[in-house]
Amino acid sequence: MVEDGIASEATKKRISKDDAANDDAETTALFGVFGTKQKIRINKILKDHGLYAPHNMANDLQYVITLPTAAEIMNGQGGESVEGYTLENIELEYESIDNIDLARKAEGLYGSERELSFEHATLMKKTEWSKDSTIINETINVPRRSMKAIVMLFTNKTKTDSKEYIYPNIEKVRVTIEGVPNAVYSQGIPKTRLYEEARRLFGTDEISHQTLTGFFKDKKFALVIDLRTANDANTYGNGAKIQNTQSGILVEITKKATTADVVCYLFVLSDGVIKITNGQLAGIKY
Repeated sequence: MVEDGIASEATKKRISKDDAANDDAETTALFGVFGTKQKIRINKILKDHGLYAPHNMANDLQYVITLPTAAEIMNGQGGESVEGYTLENIELEYESIDNIDLARKAEGLYGSERELSFEHATLMKKTEWSKDSTIINETINVPRRSMKAIVMLFTNKTKTDSKEYIYPNIEKVRVTIEGVPNAVYSQGIPKTRLYEEARRLFGTDEISHQTLTGFFKDKKFALVIDLRTANDANTYGNGAKIQNTQSGILVEITKKATTADVVCYLFVLSDGVIKITNGQLAGIKY
């Protein structure tokens, strides 16, 4: 039950049936209630835009959950091979409206034309950085109506923990958008501002436990290039408009050498829109 705040280290070990789990009385009690059950909330669009009335639509709104392979999230001990994992008893929980008047109002929202905004995330590329490299250039050449951020996560080439994202000794980051240097940091983003940039995008109440020390030292690092015109999580469409895919965005990273090769995962976050007309899906744009 990660979403309900009981995913302590001891609980995680008990879920994976690790006999070495800490003998914690509180965690043991919670595990006795929830066992190995996990929860994922998928109400982002519904929470932002109101009630969803699927029986009035010709096209169902589907949530597709892609699970990683066992080798990406599980590490065998003592050279043991990772056999995999199984999900059982998958359940979908939802709430419904019993009041007829309220139900009719919800139905009316989808009777003519409506647009639902959402955050579109794309893993654009996965690259490997040599441990001796000191200058890295990454390009993003995709058109977007509103690109809100570029996010880079880093791991060692040989993973030891699927939840660890290292700080690859970055000194400065320069950003050029369609041939024009980033206006906010025309001289580049220094390493002393990397934490604040990440907090601008992700520093919400849900992850308020993140700290400066944890960001750099405890392997919870993310390089975030915020392209929004305003720091407002509730505003859509205020990202950078990318039309010239030939030049696109150039990210130049100056860094120190690392002790091992680094793998970089580059994500692009954009504002997307789902258009619904007379109960029909009319298109998706981002």
